[in-house]
Amino acid sequence: MAAITQARAEHPDYKIVATGHSLGGALASLAAGVLRSQGVTVDLYTYGAPKVGLEGVSKYLSRTDMGLNFRVTHKNDPVPKLPPALLGYRHISPEYYVTSGNEVAVTAG
Repeated sequence: MAAITQARAEHPDYKIVATGHSLGGALASLAAGVLRSQGVTVDLYTYGAPKVGLEGVSKYLSRTDMGLNFRVTHKNDPVPKLPPALLGYRHISPEYYVTSGNEVAVTAG
C-alpha cells in the first residue's frame, strides 16, 4: 500500500489498473477489491478468470463507483466455470463473452 500511495502522490493523473489472465485474473480481482475498499479507484481487466467469491464479493466487485470492470471470457475456456455455481460462487459483471475467433466484436453478457 505504501508504494501505491507514493506512486499516486507522484503521479496524480495516472490511473490504477489491475489485470490478469486465469488465476492471475482472480488475484487481480481480489487486489482491486482490497484497494477499492481503501478508497482507491481501480479499473479491473480479467481474461479467463475463475470466480473469486460468493454473491456478496461479486456484488461488491461489480460496483462501478470505484473503477470499471472488464471480464473477458471465451466459450471454450473451462476456467471461468470454476468453482461451480452450485457452491455459491458468482462472477463479477459485466462479462464480455467471446463466442468465436479473431475479428469478431465482443458484447456485454
